[in-house]
Amino acid sequence: MHVRRTVTALSAALALTAAGLVGASAANAVPPAQTAVTAHVATKQVVTKKRSTGRAARGARSARGGSFASQVQSTAASVAGQYGVAVAWVGTTSCGERGGVSRKVVTLRGCSTPGTNTIELSLGGGNPANTRVSRARVLAMTTAVTQHEVAHRLIERTTGTLFPVDRNENVADAYAVTYLGMDPALVSYGYVDADVATAVAIHG
Repeated sequence: MHVRRTVTALSAALALTAAGLVGASAANAVPPAQTAVTAHVATKQVVTKKRSTGRAARGARSARGGSFASQVQSTAASVAGQYGVAVAWVGTTSCGERGGVSRKVVTLRGCSTPGTNTIELSLGGGNPANTRVSRARVLAMTTAVTQHEVAHRLIERTTGTLFPVDRNENVADAYAVTYLGMDPALVSYGYVDADVATAVAIHG
């Protein structure tokens, strides 16, 4: 079963779309939890700069791109590492979906699998430097998706299951906002007061 929710646009330059996947991979198996956030950039707000074709300029761009990719990965590792959770960057998550990077769109997908201490994140093998989406937005998106998936891990540690209640994804959002400092504007599924109360009860 797929659950999809559209999050209100943050600005004229950015819209976030969140999607989740719930589906058991085998009989009696506990399904993974998945989050996806997509950032779009408005073309009219992009200032196109004249590119230099020199070898030195190409090398400098490549170095900067590699540096930003590392920054995205280190951001996720830092957020997850505070809670003893590891991050694995994969092309396709165990939930069966891929992120992606294009000039105007960056999609980051996250997946949590029961019984592990690792979350999976995917940009589909794309380089986050190769987009017009602002780097600040990409980093904010990375932080939010990581916090959501870490919330699943912490909930499982406390309750013994990845999905202790019906509104698992909403409760994970509420937990991430309440205890992990997730930006409420970047939640994946949204939550109501009852979800916050459930998150508080789980946290103890």
